[in-house]
Amino acid sequence: MRLRQLAKDKDSGTIGCPSVHVDEETGDLVVQGHGISMEHLPTPLPGEQAVRIDPAIVRAAMQALD
Repeated sequence: MRLRQLAKDKDSGTIGCPSVHVDEETGDLVVQGHGISMEHLPTPLPGEQAVRIDPAIVRAAMQALD
């Protein structure tokens, strides 16, 4: 796995989250954010995790992919 950061919350400084990365080997997106309880999701599967991220960061990540 080789991750490249696409977008990050401008208020989080030089490290931390939330952020969106792309796996340059597969093209998959990887999201880093503050975790939320899985009880809020309708159909979580074993091993899955949920994070909270501002839509503006997702939009910036999508623009970085273009």
